[in-house]
Amino acid sequence: MIAMGKKYNKNKKPTKPQGEDFKRYSVSFLSRLFNIAPSQWPRVTECWFVIFFFKLGSAVGFTVITAAFVSQFGIAFLPLLFVINALLIIASTFFFENFIVKIKKELLMIIMVAAAAVLLFSASYLYDTSPYLFFGLVIFAESFFLAQYNVFLPLFVGDRFTPLESQRTFSFVESSDTIGLMLGGTLVGLLANKISVPGFLYVWIAFLACIVFVFVIESYFFPGLPPLPFRSSGKHAQQNIKPENQLKKVVATIKHMPFLKGLIIIVLFQWVFMNMLEFQFTKAMEQHVRHAPESTIALRDGHHATPSWFQAAVLSSPEGVRNLDNFDEAVFARALTYEEQERLTQILGYFKGLFHFGALIVQILFSSRLIQGLGIVGALIIHPVIMLMSLVGMFLKFGYVSSVVGRMNYELTNVVYKNAYLASHYAFPRNIRDQAAEFLEGIVRPMGTIIGMLLLLGIQSFVGGKELTMWIHVVMITIMMIVLIATIKLQSKYTDISREQLLSPLPYPEKLNALEILEQRGHNKAHDIFVQMFRMEKHDEESIFVRERLLEALGNAGRMESLPILLEALYDANESIRLAAAHALMNYENIGHKFTTQAFSHYRMIQTLKDVFHRDSSPEVRSAVMRVFAILREPDTIAFLLKTLQDADDNTRADCLYTFGLFQDPTAAYYIKEFLDHPNPRLRANAIVALWHFPEYQTQLEPMIYEMMKHKDPTEVVQGIYAAGEAKLPCRRLLHRFLEDERPEVRFQAAKTLAQLADLAGFDILLEVLTTATPEEFSQFKHFYENICPKARQLFEHALVHAVSREFNQMMHNYGGRMISEIDPDILQRLRRLYILLNQHEELFAIDTALRKGSIVTSTV
Repeated sequence: MIAMGKKYNKNKKPTKPQGEDFKRYSVSFLSRLFNIAPSQWPRVTECWFVIFFFKLGSAVGFTVITAAFVSQFGIAFLPLLFVINALLIIASTFFFENFIVKIKKELLMIIMVAAAAVLLFSASYLYDTSPYLFFGLVIFAESFFLAQYNVFLPLFVGDRFTPLESQRTFSFVESSDTIGLMLGGTLVGLLANKISVPGFLYVWIAFLACIVFVFVIESYFFPGLPPLPFRSSGKHAQQNIKPENQLKKVVATIKHMPFLKGLIIIVLFQWVFMNMLEFQFTKAMEQHVRHAPESTIALRDGHHATPSWFQAAVLSSPEGVRNLDNFDEAVFARALTYEEQERLTQILGYFKGLFHFGALIVQILFSSRLIQGLGIVGALIIHPVIMLMSLVGMFLKFGYVSSVVGRMNYELTNVVYKNAYLASHYAFPRNIRDQAAEFLEGIVRPMGTIIGMLLLLGIQSFVGGKELTMWIHVVMITIMMIVLIATIKLQSKYTDISREQLLSPLPYPEKLNALEILEQRGHNKAHDIFVQMFRMEKHDEESIFVRERLLEALGNAGRMESLPILLEALYDANESIRLAAAHALMNYENIGHKFTTQAFSHYRMIQTLKDVFHRDSSPEVRSAVMRVFAILREPDTIAFLLKTLQDADDNTRADCLYTFGLFQDPTAAYYIKEFLDHPNPRLRANAIVALWHFPEYQTQLEPMIYEMMKHKDPTEVVQGIYAAGEAKLPCRRLLHRFLEDERPEVRFQAAKTLAQLADLAGFDILLEVLTTATPEEFSQFKHFYENICPKARQLFEHALVHAVSREFNQMMHNYGGRMISEIDPDILQRLRRLYILLNQHEELFAIDTALRKGSIVTSTV
């Protein structure tokens, strides 16, 4: 563990590292299959199981409680159950709205689960003695606590990923929803004749307990990067949290945020449509069971009769009757025989499994790719387009086949729609993002359910028979047309809200978030926005991160219009900007292929690169420029490199030799071999690395590397270790011995080389050096860290998270509840560097703000 405030002693011989064992899982196949990066798996698995156990328990609980409710009170009151459910969701949203900004989401979700479990456990003793109290407790637990937990799930998942990560991960994470519902329904079917209703409540509680278990296990084995605990003092923080209605802020924002208004329209009508489609599908299955095509539940024997719910089976009454309030002796015959009821249940169960299985395939294998390929709004459009096509079939020939096809198409496209919809929440400003998501899920969604059911009841009150079916389809087509038009209009609003945040005076983490959104497909004006932003961005410490990302985005686009900006950035005063510009130019490898439109651009690029190579004092920038030369396939490049190899200083010549190996031309060896005997160890090491790309020389080069590592001169040893790492020689035991060497530069290079090989035995050495290094040394280490292989970087990231946690533990012990500006600046500077490596810009912004308030000038790193 790093001692707080203690400087690294370069002459101190370290004890043998006692770091944790970092398990190495081979996830390359799964990463390719599911389109998920290796570093994202811990967060993905946490979110997956938290959703899975919740949906599994909900499928079991809600299915059993619905059946028990119908059995107890009759299906006539089932719509009442859904309305009460929706109203309680709205009430719980208003109740929890202030807690969402005061309590950590994970803790609040655990409290909801625990409260629901207590109510369900209490209700299990009341099923036979007090049905009203039993259902009251169960409905309150499900609608008030667990439904609000379901509202919080998108917020919880959204906090785990960036906008670009969400395109890859949300599809897989949301598959837990589908699998949980599928397995939950199957479990009820298998155990329906073996477990009583109270027994199913205990099963439900067990799955809720699994959620808490997942939170505990994840925090222990895969600790995420904790939030900075001292963003403000405790007293000041409490004063800043006002008891005002947070949802009022969202309502007030709707007028000034067209994007939010568009999402409200889409979500509202989407849920109206969903309820009507569910009604039509169930009606078609009921007609199929009774062998009565083109009939309706509201029509019996060709005559209008009482509504369908009064004609349905009263499941709980062996005599088939039930007394209802407002009816003294109302007797209702079964709409279906017991055999028909069993067949209907079987058909609905089979199709539920089939629909969710198909949705699972789309969700895992295609959803993220569709979102990445079409963009967020493009993926949203798929759903209404496919559903309109399905509705045409249902309108022309309503029946068993068309309803099955329509419902299947709904489930298949809804998974893509849902993933894109959740990813779109990143467009909201940070200060209202959680409240906006809560408003959509906790207010708009249940309102859609209520409106949908009232709309169905209204249509049934006026028409019946085939006219009922026709008018329901007309209304459904109208609703889906509204959804389609609103979704198409959403694209420009999506671009505008991201542009406003990027060009606003918001903190730079918000700008980086908006920039990532604009990098997605579908934003036609994104390039012009990036250019405008780069030219207006200030050249201060904070804006460096934004300007780096802007250069990366312009380079990824690869447009010729961006080339002048990238070339100008090569002369920027900040080394990080120059390096980012050089990396961005690597996307222009095909420049010059279109002579008439790119000839001058190609010529200017070559001349600028040559000029920068001679002028720039940064070895990292010169090395990056050399790499750009290597990919351009320009004939003049070879003459330029050969001239540089003869006339430049040794450091530049070493970079040039390294570049020679990138050409993979065996004839390049002719110009490299003469440096194998050069007295400068760095030139010799880079010549070895360059020649190592040609297998015929490896036998000759390997003994030379070992000879350098056995040399008494530490410079020779350092360069030998460097060459061994680049060549990936099997010499880990020797490198581990170098970790205990008395010479600090040897220990440091051995730790770096082991890190390249995904071995963190020297992590503590690297950590102490990087937290005490000069800005130039830290910049070089950052460049090294960003270029190691993905597997090694994943392990290093994991270790850095543990290092930040250790810093926090010591900081909490030493400083308690002080404000962040009162903490030792050296400690904050070390944390700042760790956050830079981890790309945690929100915490980095908090530290920089504190350092500025304390009149401390941070170093450019």
